[in-house]
Amino acid sequence: MPIRKLLEPDYLQKFKCLGSECEDTCCHGWRINIDQETYYKHENTDNTLLTKHLKKLDVKSNKENYAVLMLDSELYCPLLNKDKLCKVHTEMGEDYLPNICSTYPRQTNIIDGVYERSATLSCPEAARLILLNPEGITFNEVVEPTDNRHLISININPSKTTPKRGEFVYFNELQQFSISIIKNRSYYLFDRLLILGMFLNEIQRLIDEQTIDEIPNCITHFNLLIDNREILNKKNNVTVSVKKQMKINRHLLDMRIFSGVRDSRYLNCLFEGLKGLKYTGSLINEQSLMEYNKAYHQYFLPFLSEHEYIFENYLVNYIFRNVFPYHITRNVFEEYIVMVIHVSLIKFQSIGLMNYHKESFTHNHLITLIQSYSRNVEHAPTEISRFLDYLKENNYTSLNNLGVLIKH
Repeated sequence: MPIRKLLEPDYLQKFKCLGSECEDTCCHGWRINIDQETYYKHENTDNTLLTKHLKKLDVKSNKENYAVLMLDSELYCPLLNKDKLCKVHTEMGEDYLPNICSTYPRQTNIIDGVYERSATLSCPEAARLILLNPEGITFNEVVEPTDNRHLISININPSKTTPKRGEFVYFNELQQFSISIIKNRSYYLFDRLLILGMFLNEIQRLIDEQTIDEIPNCITHFNLLIDNREILNKKNNVTVSVKKQMKINRHLLDMRIFSGVRDSRYLNCLFEGLKGLKYTGSLINEQSLMEYNKAYHQYFLPFLSEHEYIFENYLVNYIFRNVFPYHITRNVFEEYIVMVIHVSLIKFQSIGLMNYHKESFTHNHLITLIQSYSRNVEHAPTEISRFLDYLKENNYTSLNNLGVLIKH
């Protein structure tokens, strides 16, 4: 049987769906697209288990989004049995599952013809495997049969890029160096995030000035600055304002909630965090600011000193899974801003949760927060674009002003 090479993080070798034992379900609240091959496979059988719940999309749909599965009145997949298991899988076999159900939580990108597979944090078991490894994420090259199923999210060819997107000739170098910065444990985690911003800000300048051939030299230069720790001299102009940090994060969360969130798992994390900060009203007050500062020093910093790897793993997985810093509509530095937004929101909510649970707070609370956040925020691209627009409108997208969301 023909085989191909595949690059993936080490945690995927350990992943196994928990099925009915999972504390959440991927069969609720999400649109379930049916690929064309699965649609016709079911149409050609006498079993109407799946087909009676399908709605074929218009002619503009593609092969992966050929039809949609109609959810029940509670937004659950109608094919779940009483044990929260899929009837298609149990009665007909995995071959009859749609691509999206067969592959989740795995996601595959193709870079210059190379398959790169990772997992999304919106699955609780995947989140644990990704985030709770103190040694950090490493990547392995494996082989698989070429007929293995994948749901391709991004397919790009940096080495054959068009002149309009010429900067992505250096995509692999940019991504690998970004990961190396985040994994550099000789620096405090949020300093690493700021250093990455300095680097990508300079890369964006080279792109804007159409001097992309200088990108390899820029990587070499920053590597020396990081090794010599001279990079720390460049962060003194970063804006620091805890009050602004709290107000921005709260506004972004309100934007997401008011656009519609029905997931009780995430809402519980959010409201416990706001209660912990005495920030349940729309306006920040001195008590909220005091609670946030107290929780940051009393709970967050001690927790981070032992579990910094959780945030590191989040960032490394984010960079790899999202083909960072590539994006078809945004520039390199804007991709960095989006990542900072996610980290800032998770940090803000975790500090609130720590102040709510106090000494009983454990890493399990943080995993629940990040997993449910990923499901309800990271998987809402329209909302993320709105977040970015808000920061642009309020002049928080320069590197110095963006420090409001990074530094305390």
